[in-house]
Amino acid sequence: MEENYKLIKEKIGLTNFRGYSENSVLREFWISMLLANLSLAIKRETDDIIDSTINQKGNKNRYMTNMNELIGYLSRHFGEYMDADTLTQKFDIIRCIFDFAISHRVQDKKGSGVSSLRTVPRKAKHHYNNKTTH
Repeated sequence: MEENYKLIKEKIGLTNFRGYSENSVLREFWISMLLANLSLAIKRETDDIIDSTINQKGNKNRYMTNMNELIGYLSRHFGEYMDADTLTQKFDIIRCIFDFAISHRVQDKKGSGVSSLRTVPRKAKHHYNNKTTH
């Protein structure tokens, strides 16, 4: 649940609205929710593909979809998908999104148990308070 909230707040940038009217804020909210749900669905499918192909080859590390790259690519190409006239064009765009998500993968450090110790202590005790979104 916290990962989904982080996705919506930090990666999609829902905390800063660009419009001033109620209609524009609601429209931006629902587009962000659509983008979040679509990216999570694509991540689930591409993680299954990565698990069945790349992670089964005896690799030392486990890989998963890079959500930062996926959200950026998806938000850039979502308009093309909506403007496509035929189903063939839509399937081609979806295939490109899936191919991009599979090729831009990262190591899964949470599931592998690998952690690196911090050598230099943090300067601020609560460093998350200094972060801003978009």
